[in-house]
Amino acid sequence: MFFSTSSSSSASRMSITTEDIRNYKIALLNMKGTKVNATAMLLITDETIYRLTIDVATKAIAALKKVIRRGQCHYRPGSKTDRLVKDYQKVLREYQEMTVKMKMKMVPSKADFLIDCWLKKDAAQKAAEECRKRKAQRKAARKEREAKMDVAKPVLKVTFAEPIVEIPDDIRIRTEIIV
Repeated sequence: MFFSTSSSSSASRMSITTEDIRNYKIALLNMKGTKVNATAMLLITDETIYRLTIDVATKAIAALKKVIRRGQCHYRPGSKTDRLVKDYQKVLREYQEMTVKMKMKMVPSKADFLIDCWLKKDAAQKAAEECRKRKAQRKAARKEREAKMDVAKPVLKVTFAEPIVEIPDDIRIRTEIIV
């Protein structure tokens, strides 16, 4: 099974590099192999899980081919390339889940290990989401504290008085504190 680390990094920097294309092509070969395995198992057992795997793999292959066709490029948020990359990442998650389910069905003796891996992945995703939420809460609280501090800060206002008539070079300065 192929887990792409570069696909998430390319989305954050809004570009597709030659390394990303190379990884996408490797993923494409893996997807085609999985589709062939699912087709063979469907012919042997005629079970629904393999039919679903074939459908998901077909969607994932089509989405990945579209991304590969775009080639190496930089792109803006909301552009067609951005939408294609996001669609591929969404379909990739579906594909990975179906692959795990198919492997559990093909090799029941390894199902416990695969379930543990799946649960760990799910737990890691939930932990990352909670971390993001906590960061957002801390950031909001910090901004709130800074806003309160800005309101409570005294402002020093300096004004210049009229010069005294007797001595023209002497200027008096008055200071006022505004709260």
